[in-house]
Amino acid sequence: MAQAERAYTREYSYVGPSSYATDFINTLPQRGLPLREEPRRKVSVRREKPSVIGHETERKTATATTAGHRAARRTVAITVLIGILLVGVVFLNAKATEIKYSINKMNKENLVLENEITMLNIEIEGSNSIEAVEEYAIGTLNMRYPRSNQCIYLSGNVSETKGLAKSIRQRAYS
Repeated sequence: MAQAERAYTREYSYVGPSSYATDFINTLPQRGLPLREEPRRKVSVRREKPSVIGHETERKTATATTAGHRAARRTVAITVLIGILLVGVVFLNAKATEIKYSINKMNKENLVLENEITMLNIEIEGSNSIEAVEEYAIGTLNMRYPRSNQCIYLSGNVSETKGLAKSIRQRAYS
């Protein structure tokens, strides 16, 4: 059973290029330019001061742990900073909404006051007509048109203004 299983997996499993094919490729003559090798990149190595710890493995684990703590601290600090910024954005949006609400409320109040002012101006214009003044004078104040003997006629050659006032008083009280 085990042999049948091996045969089955060997038969259908991927096998890389055989050694025969590799040998054949190596025997072919190379034509053209030789392949260039990529230049090696310089790897900067950060040299640390030797620590008090004597063993090399302990120093590596201490450095790895410190680097891990630094990365974790950075991640936490960035997360906290993003959280603070998001809370600030939410707070500013709430304030902006509150201000917009108060502006809309004031605009509605202004509209009501403008309508009231327009109505009062229409009422004033209607009250200033001669017919309205005459109706008010006759109905409320009990005024009447003067009779011909109650009229005072002024001439153009009046010399004294004092005499005019005295003459009007005398005629009014007599």
